Amino acid sequence: HQKKSGTLGRGYRDMKYKRFHAAYDDSIKLLKDLIAGSEYNNIGFFASSVDKENYKRLFSRDAFWVGMAGLLSGETDLIQGYKNSLETLARNQREDGAIPSNVTHDGKVSYGVVNPRVDSTTLFVIGALQYCKREKISVKGDFCISKVRGAVSYLENNWENPETDLLYIPRAGNWADEYLQQGYVLYDEALWYYVLKEYGEMLGKQGHRNGEVYIGKSKKVAKCIRDRFWMKMLKEDGSIYTKKLVRLFDLDKEGFFLHFYHLMSKEEKGMGHPHRTFDAFGNILVLLAGLASSEQSEKIRRFIDNISVNGYPLVPAHYPFMPEKLFKTYKLYQYRFKEYIGHYHNGGLWPWYTGLYAAYLAKIGDRERAMKYLGGVLKANEKMSRGAGYYEYHMNNAASLETTVMHEEGISLFMSMIMKNIVLDRKSMVLLKYKRKKVDLSDDMAVRDLRVPKGGEIKITAVGPDAELILKDMMELSDKETSCLSGGHITVKRDKPFGVPFLGVSAAAYIIGYKAVFENKVIFE
Repeated sequence: HQKKSGTLGRGYRDMKYKRFHAAYDDSIKLLKDLIAGSEYNNIGFFASSVDKENYKRLFSRDAFWVGMAGLLSGETDLIQGYKNSLETLARNQREDGAIPSNVTHDGKVSYGVVNPRVDSTTLFVIGALQYCKREKISVKGDFCISKVRGAVSYLENNWENPETDLLYIPRAGNWADEYLQQGYVLYDEALWYYVLKEYGEMLGKQGHRNGEVYIGKSKKVAKCIRDRFWMKMLKEDGSIYTKKLVRLFDLDKEGFFLHFYHLMSKEEKGMGHPHRTFDAFGNILVLLAGLASSEQSEKIRRFIDNISVNGYPLVPAHYPFMPEKLFKTYKLYQYRFKEYIGHYHNGGLWPWYTGLYAAYLAKIGDRERAMKYLGGVLKANEKMSRGAGYYEYHMNNAASLETTVMHEEGISLFMSMIMKNIVLDRKSMVLLKYKRKKVDLSDDMAVRDLRVPKGGEIKITAVGPDAELILKDMMELSDKETSCLSGGHITVKRDKPFGVPFLGVSAAAYIIGYKAVFENKVIFE
């Protein structure tokens, strides 16, 4: 690789960055601990060293990111671990070409629960071709090339739209399997672009004419992403989510590629289906692939900075946050409900793709930003509760207040004032809970219908970048204008990990970001 502006070059192991180097060594150690030994039939990488929520098995998705980190590291054990992972997945490929979502050491195979996991197959193809390329293996003789052909055919025959060449993704069809998405999903289209490009290049090296066909398809997909996903139509959407985005952000200076699009049912339209929102993973993959123009890239970077104000910093999975009732309607969760405001896919903070974002920033020479976000991944991965670290995700900023309604007329009028003067102009989501009812204070109709009698005890929770400030301003407005609320103590929650600890992708994310920042080795190059 040619040295880019902003990277640290050969002297990267100086004492100034001692913490960063130690975290890299610890991350490598964790990945080595995830390699299944002979007692587990050498199946490859476990997703976690902890046997919780079925994570002590081989996942195609997790193995890909751990494998990419292993290839970048040059560590022989990790490269062999990824080879074992690819062999296991290839061995369990379905007759139609689908790659498993996960495989256990005793041979149990899953391709998805609600629907097939399409990204299990796209990531397998990209990973197998990256492995062959980086290890300088002859593609003609490699064990997985016939499997790659079968996997590409599966994607074309089952999910590709022949008019646009985009993939149609069913609900629960990718990593965010409990989130509201389906149709043409940005994250999956970015992966599909990589599949077509890498596969076309491989065929070209073999002398196949079809190589040019797949390169041509990759260019068509890239154009579709640029033309159909950029938020140029955002101002025409009347949903509560886009109203918030239009009000809070300068869309001439900030922006993003839309999460997904599809033809919605009347029921989904009535619920305000969140297709015109920000998906971090999809946008970061588009940036890494170089599919955004320089102007679009700068707008995305500004937008990410504005929504990533937290104690790490880490990038939230999606923004704005979605009301919990939408997730409960579709019942996509398998073990327990996790899509609370600011949690999991619903605005939770993930080291995983924040490390990829740091790698992208290093790639373009923006070292100051890259170090900031890599530092966020480092902090998030450090050992916290009970000596555990490398958690799956972290809770977004949150603040709560328990208080009593003092007005005889109740609270509806005051909350309308709060909504217009405070809530609509802030980036956080604010919820009011009375008994078992929760009300989103940015929802005009719900606020007007709110009924809480004098003496009613309520809890107000704000989640997001400016959560604590919102509650302080609410109490100040109450004191000055109406004395509607009795007062109370604001409780702030931050820097709290959730999900499975000792997760391979959290360690891999740090390694991928570190290699780009300190050694100029960038994923996918």
